[in-house]
Amino acid sequence: MTEDKTEQSPERKKSVFTGWNLFGTISLLAALITGIGVPIWKTYWVDVSELSVEINGISRTIGPNIGIRLNSHPDLGVLLKEAKKQEGIGRFRNNDDTGLDYKYLKVGVRLINKDNLLGLLSYLKDQKESLPDQIKKKNKTISEINSVTLTNTTALSDFINSAKTNLAYQNFSKQEQPTEETLKKLKEVFTTDYQDRLQKYEEELRGLQLNLNTAGTKALELLDEVSKKESYFTVSSVLINSGKASISIKKPALLRVYIGTGTYIDFNLELENYSSNAEVAANGTRIIALRSKRISKLPEEDQKLVDTYWGQSVHAILFIQDINGYIISSNRIPFSEGLYQKVIFDKLSEKASSPKYFKQTP
Repeated sequence: MTEDKTEQSPERKKSVFTGWNLFGTISLLAALITGIGVPIWKTYWVDVSELSVEINGISRTIGPNIGIRLNSHPDLGVLLKEAKKQEGIGRFRNNDDTGLDYKYLKVGVRLINKDNLLGLLSYLKDQKESLPDQIKKKNKTISEINSVTLTNTTALSDFINSAKTNLAYQNFSKQEQPTEETLKKLKEVFTTDYQDRLQKYEEELRGLQLNLNTAGTKALELLDEVSKKESYFTVSSVLINSGKASISIKKPALLRVYIGTGTYIDFNLELENYSSNAEVAANGTRIIALRSKRISKLPEEDQKLVDTYWGQSVHAILFIQDINGYIISSNRIPFSEGLYQKVIFDKLSEKASSPKYFKQTP
């Protein structure tokens, strides 16, 4: 019996082997791509942050401890005199009559900030306006004292206003039979007291009339110079993350003011309250404030540019960096306090003026 041993050709074996490996290889690659590719795709194209930043406004601020020395210029003498008096007797007033804060009015240095300066000027202006009436009243009082007679000595009690006159009146009233001579001496005690007050008011009025306007003008001028150098900028911004992953930004930022071709001013900013404000949640927003150093820290040339172009028709752009190293630029905003808000208000007003909003509800 003959066995039929038909051998497969080498070509057939190769085909089967090759086909089996190709199918397996494709399946393996598909599995690898699915296993590795999907997480990568999800990480880099789906679960990613998408950060943008918009500036709300720029403000120029000075700290409460920035001020001028009242002994720094002779024209400020009337202010220094009043400050010493107020500090010495504990009378504290300000421009709204709720209490002048001398927290920053240091003994010897006499450093006064803007709020206290305006309060002091307001108080002295009120004094200047009220003193003529007080002088008139004092003159009238002196005349009334001199008209008192022995038959009406009790009227003197209406003019008692100091320990000196009070004691003199008590001694006089204890006399059993007061005479014209003792009454005359009592009147002298009273009139001397009021004349001293009258003289003080007259001198104070002359000093204010001669020096207050000059002192106020000079003080505000000096304070303006100090404020320009010692002020700093605060940039209010909104961080908007429209992605599906949270993201944090780095603390340093840059505000560049574009003056013209090749001319600009750079402000190095830092994020305030960094630990609580740096992160923006997925699909979230965060309002932040970034603060510059004092203007006096800038190069002299940049300080001049700030003084020249603050409030002018030049624009600024904010640049921030996230923790992945990506740099994001903001919208353009005028380098002026409040001007950007005015632009928004104008747009809102224009929209509100649309005829459709004037139609009556049917």
